[in-house]
Amino acid sequence: MKGISLATGDYIWIAEADDSCSDVFLEKMMESFEADDKSY
Repeated sequence: MKGISLATGDYIWIAEADDSCSDVFLEKMMESFEADDKSY
């Protein structure tokens, strides 16, 4: 949890050792978050 307490951004992705994603995953997710007016 130390990483969360040190985070300075608006979003946190909790990735574990066995998680994987495509090269553009975070870019596409951020586009979706920024286009949506909801709170997460």
